[in-house]
Amino acid sequence: MKSSRKRFGFLKENMIALVLVFGVLLLAAVFGIQTTLSKRNVKDIMDQTLAFMKTQCIRYDNYRALDKTKSQIWLIDKTKELGRCLGTYDRISEESLERYADEQRLSGIIVLDEDQQVVCEYSSVGDSSEEWKEVIQNQNVQDIYRYPQKVYVARTRKSDGDEYDYAAVSRKDQPGIIFAYTYQYPEFSDEKQIAIENLLTGYKMELDGTILITDGEKVLSSNNQSLQGEKVSSCAFIENAELHQNAEDLVHVSVDGRSYYGGKARMKGYYLYVFYPSSQVFAQRVIALLYTLLVYILFWLAALFIRHKSTRKYVAELNKRYDMELEYQKKLEQAIRETERANAAKTDFLRRMSHDIRTPINGIRGMIEIGNHFPGDMQKQSECRKKIWEASGFLLDLVNDVLDMNKLESGDIQLEEKPFKLTDVLHEVEVIVETQAKEYGIAFHVVEYSGEHWDLIGSPLHLRQLLMNVVSNAVKYNKKNGSVSVSCREVSSDSETATFEFVCADTGIGMGEEFQKKIFEPFAQEHEAGRTSYTGTGLGLTIVKTLIERMNGSIRFSSEKGKGTTFYLTVPFQIDRNPPTSSKAAEEKNGENSVLRGMHILLVEDNELNMEIAEFMLEAAGAAVTKAWNGKEAVELFAQSEPGTYGVIMMDLMMPVMDGLEATKLIRGMERRDASLVVIIAMTANSFSDDVERCMAAGMNEHLSKPLDFAKIGETVRKCLKAGGNFEEKK
Repeated sequence: MKSSRKRFGFLKENMIALVLVFGVLLLAAVFGIQTTLSKRNVKDIMDQTLAFMKTQCIRYDNYRALDKTKSQIWLIDKTKELGRCLGTYDRISEESLERYADEQRLSGIIVLDEDQQVVCEYSSVGDSSEEWKEVIQNQNVQDIYRYPQKVYVARTRKSDGDEYDYAAVSRKDQPGIIFAYTYQYPEFSDEKQIAIENLLTGYKMELDGTILITDGEKVLSSNNQSLQGEKVSSCAFIENAELHQNAEDLVHVSVDGRSYYGGKARMKGYYLYVFYPSSQVFAQRVIALLYTLLVYILFWLAALFIRHKSTRKYVAELNKRYDMELEYQKKLEQAIRETERANAAKTDFLRRMSHDIRTPINGIRGMIEIGNHFPGDMQKQSECRKKIWEASGFLLDLVNDVLDMNKLESGDIQLEEKPFKLTDVLHEVEVIVETQAKEYGIAFHVVEYSGEHWDLIGSPLHLRQLLMNVVSNAVKYNKKNGSVSVSCREVSSDSETATFEFVCADTGIGMGEEFQKKIFEPFAQEHEAGRTSYTGTGLGLTIVKTLIERMNGSIRFSSEKGKGTTFYLTVPFQIDRNPPTSSKAAEEKNGENSVLRGMHILLVEDNELNMEIAEFMLEAAGAAVTKAWNGKEAVELFAQSEPGTYGVIMMDLMMPVMDGLEATKLIRGMERRDASLVVIIAMTANSFSDDVERCMAAGMNEHLSKPLDFAKIGETVRKCLKAGGNFEEKK
């Protein structure tokens, strides 16, 4: 009995020491087990990643081989076709070869006679027959003289590193050879350059590691952009991995003081490397140790409880820790919910965009099919064209609304501060809406325009936009034989500012109470039928609310289901104390309509359809048009012209051979006076602020977004000419 008490006393006195020893042993055991499991897990993940990359490399090589074959078959066809049509030429000239090369997108053509002498040649890349002499004298090419049915095609790399495909066939008009070649634009920045995004498409990495693909000399591709193109000998990841003889197994390397685990594999001419930060490799170990530590702390608290008999203190500590864990759990759940909401919003946006884009495209294609089915029915043709115009207009509105939302959210939209007459803006909206209302069978009424100050300073473009959005909605979402009434009145003014209230009331379908709570949210539409008849994108009122707040105004509404809706827009404007005279305004307006008449315009556009449309608009306005199909051709035409020949250059941006920005810089840099005076206007589908800035920086005067607007062209040209059109003075 006494011995038992001694043992109990010993345990009681040494309880803390025993708990400490137990904790150390427990942590050591968990550390060892989790280390082994973590290494095994990362080895499996690494093997899976390397296996996937091997498969992608094989597919990539197969794709390159197939692409090369297709390119060479195409070149043979084009060269044979030239052989067949060569005899139809009155004479073989450099101009005829250039015309054929441009049409078929060949880089160069050399025509040889039976004595292997050059009859004629053309090259768009500056090469001469002397530079191709060694290739032409190749035995395979020479055999064509003896065997006219034979063709030869191959790929060569010249001394400057450029690759060309070339083909040789016999002439059909007389003995000889036609030799044609085409420049191979590199798919990547260097030979065998691999886009990691493409190779790993569809593969979700379980760990955020570093992936390297090399050819043994340099890094061809990596998800770490700083390693892209780096020599293998200077890459710390690869250098450390190669120090291990069995680098195919999981190895440990240290790079820039950080620890990594990974390995490598080889696939044909590629070397594949995968490395994962140790922090991610042993993330589960850290969690396991934390849980173990928590268990240890519980044992520690139990020991203290037995040792000091202080239950309340330790219970409070446990409760505190429990509350902290509960709070952490709540924050984690909140973060998960926010992530899910963000993903749901993205998915909903893509779903809506897919529907809204596909619906009018389906209508356009369907109307074309119907029109093709009734080629002789002019009434049906007119109906189809009208519906195609409406559907394409909806697509344009959708793009504009999405871009406007993006600009508003990013702060890129800049409100104007220009003089304007409010009655002019109201009249423009009235004319457009009256036409729209007639099409819908809606009665449109102007109740009153009352006020003292009509000459104002502000942003008429954005005022017109928000008024059109509100009034157009009232027409589109109305009942059959319904009505829309609008009014404008000046509600207050002082020495500097006049505030106007715009009211739009309709007898339409109205809105339910639940929908009224989210009316200003993007894509909000109470009736889904609105998405199937091209009536709206659900962005109009969102844009209106954002714009009117940017203009320091406000918007409110009242609506009743089945009875109609009334919107009240209140906007302040600065009063214009020095308005332009009516005669001056009329003079400027007339100038916009007639400024193009008699003007010589250089039109630069690589797309045939866009060229045809722009040429029609300009010639319909009375302008003379000279066409250029790329920036290089435009620069040559301008350089060869007499000074003052061209009054305006309409320049596309994205073109082959030379883009519009580079062409503009070359024109502005010419040593002739009209190089700085000629008006250069950009034509592009890119309408973001940085696109406009790049155009201005290159030396352009203005920027027009596609699709081109007939009236906007004349307005823009007049604006440039009024400003003087002198680029040097602007700088």
